[in-house]
Amino acid sequence: NRVIAVFDVIKYRHSSTYASTNYQGFSKTLSALSLSLHNIYESDDKIEVVDNPNLEDASSLYKERKYKFEISSSKYRYRIFTLNYTPLFPITIEVESGILDDKISTINITSFEDAKDKLFEIFTSRKVKYILHEMLKSSS
Repeated sequence: NRVIAVFDVIKYRHSSTYASTNYQGFSKTLSALSLSLHNIYESDDKIEVVDNPNLEDASSLYKERKYKFEISSSKYRYRIFTLNYTPLFPITIEVESGILDDKISTINITSFEDAKDKLFEIFTSRKVKYILHEMLKSSS
């Protein structure tokens, strides 16, 4: 009788070719937009979009990640929630339907104390207890 809990990063598969092509298209669109703005305002100030490949994008310093919390047995798997993590509060948790409400619930966590209270509410819900009990029963 064993149920395993997993909290892990959600990994997405995507094509780097698409991302590269999409970025190039976006860069061209920005250049065209800057030229249009220049023409609209008839300014002598130069509006320029510059792509410097020697600089690292600072967006990577503030990285948003999605995590999942699932429980599983030898027969079943159930995702309890998805956590959208950002380095600063608020952090968003999307709780599966029926755990807190009849629909998927979105919770905004504003502090560590808030997180502790909300996670306690999630893990002690009737639905989570029921699913955990059924998983333990089915794996015996």
